[in-house]
Amino acid sequence: MNVKVFRAKSVKITLALLLSVLLCSTFLFQMIGGRSVSGLSGSDFDAGNIISDSIFYNSSSMSTSQIQSFLDSKVPVCDTNGTQPYGGTTRAAYGASRGYPAPYTCLKDYSQSVPSITNSGSDLCGGSISGGTKSAAQIIYDVSKACGINPQTLIVLLQKEQSLVTDDWPWSIQYRSATGYGCPDTAPCDSEYYGFFNQVYQAAKAFRRYEANPDSYNYKADRNNYIYYHPSLAACGGTNVFIDNQATANLYIYTPYQPNTAALNNLYGTGDGCSAYGNRNFWRMFNDWFGSTQLNYAAEMIESKLYTDPARTNETSGLTGYPAGTKLYARITAKNVGSRTWLKSTTRVGTRSPFNHASRFYDPSTWLSAARPATMSENSVQPGEEATFDFTLLLDEDNGQYTDQFQLIVEGQAWMEYRSRFDITATLDTPYRAKLVSRRVYLDQAQTAKVGNTIRPGEKLYWEVKYKNTGSVTWTNVSTKIGTVDPLNRSSSFFDPATWESASRPTLMEESSVATGQIGTFLYTSVSPGSDGFFTESLGLVVESMAWISNSHFSDVIRSSSTIDRLFGGERLLPGTELRSSGHRLIMQGDGNLVVYNPEGQATWNSGTSGGNRFIMQGDGNLVMYNSSNKAIWSSGTKGGNRFIMQGDGNLVMYNSSNKAIWSSGAN
Repeated sequence: MNVKVFRAKSVKITLALLLSVLLCSTFLFQMIGGRSVSGLSGSDFDAGNIISDSIFYNSSSMSTSQIQSFLDSKVPVCDTNGTQPYGGTTRAAYGASRGYPAPYTCLKDYSQSVPSITNSGSDLCGGSISGGTKSAAQIIYDVSKACGINPQTLIVLLQKEQSLVTDDWPWSIQYRSATGYGCPDTAPCDSEYYGFFNQVYQAAKAFRRYEANPDSYNYKADRNNYIYYHPSLAACGGTNVFIDNQATANLYIYTPYQPNTAALNNLYGTGDGCSAYGNRNFWRMFNDWFGSTQLNYAAEMIESKLYTDPARTNETSGLTGYPAGTKLYARITAKNVGSRTWLKSTTRVGTRSPFNHASRFYDPSTWLSAARPATMSENSVQPGEEATFDFTLLLDEDNGQYTDQFQLIVEGQAWMEYRSRFDITATLDTPYRAKLVSRRVYLDQAQTAKVGNTIRPGEKLYWEVKYKNTGSVTWTNVSTKIGTVDPLNRSSSFFDPATWESASRPTLMEESSVATGQIGTFLYTSVSPGSDGFFTESLGLVVESMAWISNSHFSDVIRSSSTIDRLFGGERLLPGTELRSSGHRLIMQGDGNLVVYNPEGQATWNSGTSGGNRFIMQGDGNLVMYNSSNKAIWSSGTKGGNRFIMQGDGNLVMYNSSNKAIWSSGAN
């Protein structure tokens, strides 16, 4: 039978989906843990633990090439031109009659332009995604890494929702709503979330949102939840289900029904009028394609304690009222309730929300990294045994209450179950506080030439940084300094040995003292690195022997390059910055106009814009001027540009990767 039906709502099963699973169910995917269909029974389904956290969140399960190979295996031959027979005609003819003419692009061959996304510090998807044209396999991999979701989870979701993995002549509407995100039961799909990348990314982000805000949703881990069998709530009813973990809660929030007995008894077919299939199909497909959904690594928290001394003899009940700079000592005891042995070399405490972020309580003198406080004390811990994790907490924040979420992780394998999660909250009180008033950097001591996005190796920069004292203690120029803070007290990439106090201390405050409410000034020079590359500088205020003023921190990313005449994908010009070549200058003026000046100071070309606040060489190869409302007010209209150059002859030229000029200003 050939019937093409599309799933427009988040809980409906389609006949196409059932057929695709029946057709592909004889395929045995050869990966670790893979098993044949014959070993799977509806009686194995656990409504309270559809999939373990350690598997659901394992973003290291597949590489891009493994994802591509898997997609290739599911559709060896794509019916691109729709030549296969269909209902007395051809697929192409039928598709055209429904508004979806050939050619058809299978998932294994699909690609699209992806926007650049930077989410450092997000409480949902903490990782960034580079822009550019990418395959479906690369998109799945990138989203998996950025959001900390197993790529296998995303692959099964695409199949469960739109049969995209096995469909050999998918229509564009299937890509439009690939994961069913933004498709409620009672309304059409929201066009804001259309598009394959958007769908995959938003679905992964939703799973992180459910985890970050568990009290905002009907289904929650570690409690009984009443879960219905079917959208016909009163007619079909439901049962109480104790949801064991966050991953299972995620699936119910996304598709809020459990399979009834009829659906489980006919695991590869249909049940009765009260059957819903979404979560059954997710569980079955995952088992058939990737092996068991049940936990390999899991932990149950036994206790967590805090101490004021490194010997851990003086226990404290909380982190309240401690001044910045205080160091406290934590001890976590957890039981191995999984099926795998934990090893000291890989079993650690990690920051969980935001995902893998640099902790507020990071102690650079003892932690493995800013997101990994410690490994376990024991060399190995068998299932049923307990492990100990000792680490320090450095309270180096400004006044206020701060919470970090931690969870056990087996590096390269999986985050452990929800029950291994714990939070640490601190309420800090420090008299040292500051507000950044202004920060400027120039190419000359007279401070007339602002620095652009690129500088030459070895070029000297002149900085002016102003802070307002918002604390209760007067600053003095004996002890109040600018210092490097990432990591604390490192040697700066921009160290100027001719003027700096040390490799981590650029300068003292100019004023002899700055009382509460007054502004302090810090003037210093720095020298750009002697080699090409991107360099990050992170600085802040320190009162020596007293405290780092943590809310004073700032960072800059500067490109040091022997050629300061060009922009690459993602780079931009801001007001007051420029490109330079042989006396010709392309300046992003303060009025929002982009102007080329020749060596004599005459304007030879301009964009004719007003109110522009950033000029960007986008990842898709287009040059765009945006205003403060994020509206494009000028563009080159190009695609595929590789670099944009201010040439020595005064001409602005966009080249592609084949070194062909695809746009020029015509100025010379």
